[in-house]
Amino acid sequence: MPGDPASDANVPEVKSWPVDAVTVLNSLCGYSAFAFFCLTLPLFLPFAFILPGGRRRWIAAAMRFAMRRVFNVTPTVSWRCDGDLNALADARVVVSNHEGMLDIIAACGLPGSRTLLAKTWVFRAFPLGVAARAAGLYNSDALTPEDYQEGAPMTLADPHVGIFVFPEGSRSRDGAVHRFRPGAFVLAKHLDVPVVPVVMAGSRLGIRPGSMWIHPTRIHTRVLAPMRPAAEESHRQFAERVRTLVVNERHRLLVELLRQGHLDRHRRHRSYGFTAPLRQAVCDEENSNAWRVLLELPRSEGAWLFLGCGWSTLPLIVRMLYAEAAIHLVENDEWRLFVARYQWVESADQVVADVAELPASLGIVTVVCEWAADAPGRAAALQAVITDAVTTVVVRTPATPPTGFSTSPGAVQGWAVCRRQSATDT
Repeated sequence: MPGDPASDANVPEVKSWPVDAVTVLNSLCGYSAFAFFCLTLPLFLPFAFILPGGRRRWIAAAMRFAMRRVFNVTPTVSWRCDGDLNALADARVVVSNHEGMLDIIAACGLPGSRTLLAKTWVFRAFPLGVAARAAGLYNSDALTPEDYQEGAPMTLADPHVGIFVFPEGSRSRDGAVHRFRPGAFVLAKHLDVPVVPVVMAGSRLGIRPGSMWIHPTRIHTRVLAPMRPAAEESHRQFAERVRTLVVNERHRLLVELLRQGHLDRHRRHRSYGFTAPLRQAVCDEENSNAWRVLLELPRSEGAWLFLGCGWSTLPLIVRMLYAEAAIHLVENDEWRLFVARYQWVESADQVVADVAELPASLGIVTVVCEWAADAPGRAAALQAVITDAVTTVVVRTPATPPTGFSTSPGAVQGWAVCRRQSATDT
């Protein structure tokens, strides 16, 4: 029957994900609540002017209440905040990575009183612009270098109100945490205050670039300890040090979300539209928990290569952890290729039917072999794809490690992790 992975029926053309009822409900509830609070925030302004404690503190409290309610009414989107929350109490400069649109709602929901630094388009968008003007957000395009330096005390005149900055400048399109611009770090130096880093994870899975639909996800926000520049450290060096810390913590958060099952609904959502036999094949592979072996690997920078992809549960984990990475694939089963192209393959990924067809210089650092231990030619294929750049090989057991690698049991039975031996190991 069509859609049965065991049948020889023609494999359908790969299309974009269909929109299911959960996605429609998420989007309807989430956007309706967001628009309602954006339009009603200006009605609160007269009270903010007369209530004790300062206008900005009351506006921040109103925004915090409103944005948390947006998460509450969106059925399959949840938000959690933890870490050094006390650091936000009087924080003057807070910085965060910007991986998705839901980051803005999470930033407004954090404890403490602060405004946000936003681009011009935010003030022009409806109904977002209405709330941005009412809340007194700063337009980053209107600020001058002097506003970050000698004019810093005037930029943040209220000592009890801080500013939240996305130093990447815009939302990441490819999932990577891009270079942090130094403006916020210059501002912190001239105010003589520490920078409080905040890490966002999971929001990109909720609203993907190029789409407005809200998909199931869990957003985890972690507040890190305040940081100051080291002696003789430039603004750019300090910004890069903070960025490196954020990148590593974001990876840990994504691993936690996957390990604890908070993103299971999102993974199942990627199989929506499959026929029952195909969906069952994917489900059976998920239940084997083989994908958990990838959660034990240290964070990797560089391309991945899969020798066989099964029903895509392992490469999908890699795509969720490393949205920006190229994931190359050697696979000749048409139904498995259909699932791969439907769920995770992107334009930068090379998909071939044989190892010999792989282009040279792909920058592969991690190889995952899903072929069974007794598959013909497995050892030769593995040795053929391992270059000097490859540092980790994940294989089914029993496994003989490739030349120059040592093997340790994986966290999942039936899998082993082979790591390149260093000069001190040999």
